[in-house]
Amino acid sequence: MRTNHFTLIFLVTSALTPVTGRGNENLREPLARIAKAVSQVLQDRGSDSISIGEFTGPPSFASAAGPGIRKVLAEEFAKVGIREKKIGASIGIQGKYLVQEDQAAFAGAQKGPPHLQLLASLVDKNGQVLTELNVEVAVKVGVEDNGQPIIDKTRIAKGTLTIDAYGGIGDIGGARALAEVLGATVDLKQKNKDGFSGGSESVIDSFEKPTVALMANGTGVAASRESPFHMEILVEGRPRPIKLEDGQPFVHLDKGESFQIQFTNKAPYDVSVVFMLDGVNSYSFSDVRETQGPRRGEAKYRRWIVSRSHSFTLKGWHRTNDYVDKFLVTDFAESAAAKLGSASGLGTITASVQATWRQSERPPADETATHAVVLGIGQGERDTQQVKEDTAPREFGQTRAVITVRYSKPDNH
Repeated sequence: MRTNHFTLIFLVTSALTPVTGRGNENLREPLARIAKAVSQVLQDRGSDSISIGEFTGPPSFASAAGPGIRKVLAEEFAKVGIREKKIGASIGIQGKYLVQEDQAAFAGAQKGPPHLQLLASLVDKNGQVLTELNVEVAVKVGVEDNGQPIIDKTRIAKGTLTIDAYGGIGDIGGARALAEVLGATVDLKQKNKDGFSGGSESVIDSFEKPTVALMANGTGVAASRESPFHMEILVEGRPRPIKLEDGQPFVHLDKGESFQIQFTNKAPYDVSVVFMLDGVNSYSFSDVRETQGPRRGEAKYRRWIVSRSHSFTLKGWHRTNDYVDKFLVTDFAESAAAKLGSASGLGTITASVQATWRQSERPPADETATHAVVLGIGQGERDTQQVKEDTAPREFGQTRAVITVRYSKPDNH
């Protein structure tokens, strides 16, 4: 899918190169709808601020995407003139992300595929949901080709908004959004018994019937034995062993350790990779921001490109095209996730992979058409990681794999 945003590409050499390309933040559009609807309620009450609480997921998936959701929601509130107030706001917002199946439209029909559902509740300063709030809010969510606005009517019932998230362009029926938020490790190109691959059903199946494969003598992990992508966690330059618990990969990290993420692409094509730590994009703290347009204030970059048949190592949180802040295992109160409102005892390190090709190149032969006081990871010392921009236009395919490694956040004794 053609795109005009920016991405960074790692080559095997020491000269690292970014290219243009927009990372697909699957939940930004539904979170923008929430922010626009809530902003009208706040403005009607004469308020221009809100407190943003936690967003929690289904406990059976041990997901940790809340901080990332909270970060994007804060950015969307800022776009509509609502500032985040850490303490003392008269109204707050908190929520859940769930797995939902559409109910059959008529007797005998099958349910729809699994997808994400966001429930956002408005609460008073004591944390009580504003159940007396029942209103339908009309907000502009886009523009038709003829210039007419696209209006979305969002219902706030008993103080709660319910928004379904089906994924975006380049997604496979919402599979990428589901996999990234739940922290799945899934090969979306692997065919099932009926000969079909991809789809959000595969994401749910990856928890019930894991296909995770340990590589490199137990220090690397791939979504399946057939998948050409694998990830390792390095500490002091050495790969840390990865173990499977209930078929899902875990790595042990101690307080004070800084680590790096090594990604290997054995495919005969370039790939784009979105790295997220506890649901927070590796560019979230970047100093390189958009200065104008609809993305003003957002990080300019969202994903990395790794060349075909190469490996690269991400040293930390991107700050500029010359240096990063190291990924650091620190007191949870100082971690990136805690600063974004998470209290989860488990963390996730996720890589989401798509094929990418320059517009002058052919896509991969198998590329299908696209459709619409615990410990945490903080920011450590600066480290050099130089990159430079390559503005050649690229196109991006559907998500091929998502790899997630969980780490425990043990009590700090």
